[in-house]
Amino acid sequence: MKSHAAILIAALGVSVASLTELHAQDPAVQRRQLRAPEIIDGVHCAPTGNFSAETYLSGALYSCPVLNDTVIAGHALFAGTWITLDTLRRLEHAWLSRNTILAGHLCKGTGYKGYSTRFREDGSLRLCFLAEDTEINGVPCIHGSFWTEIRGGTMTAATFHRDGSLAGCQASRTFTANGVRYRKWNRIARDSVGIIRRVDS
Repeated sequence: MKSHAAILIAALGVSVASLTELHAQDPAVQRRQLRAPEIIDGVHCAPTGNFSAETYLSGALYSCPVLNDTVIAGHALFAGTWITLDTLRRLEHAWLSRNTILAGHLCKGTGYKGYSTRFREDGSLRLCFLAEDTEINGVPCIHGSFWTEIRGGTMTAATFHRDGSLAGCQASRTFTANGVRYRKWNRIARDSVGIIRRVDS
């Protein structure tokens, strides 16, 4: 099974081969385990266990699990959620500690290095794996799971426009839109004006 990072790259339409290149572009960070709760750059971080919190060389927070339920960029996140901030302290990525409603969508959370959730610079939800099959803007979208990731060819993440409407997902069942029939497992794209099309081969 491919890593969730590779799944994320594929879902965003970036070749898996470019994963290493993207990772190499990450800014330099320092890593250390947190044995006790600690405030880093104003964020209350929880102990990290065998994993490591990360900070930029400036000391600003890059990534850690939040100690308490908190609201970041307008999103209510549960304690234990690992957040990643960019160099401007904007929420960029999260590993949700449990299933969480974000922008009206129930996103799957299983903890550190589980299912990726991505955000844009303005804080809007960009991508998550749905916790259950969900119809969004007329498209039946499949949930994320070990099985659907394998069967669906690592294309099961749902993506969203800035306004929270659906940008794309994998169909959870056969359906018809604008006279066109789509089948389960088809990757569906929906543009900002609501036009739906199939994007997989």
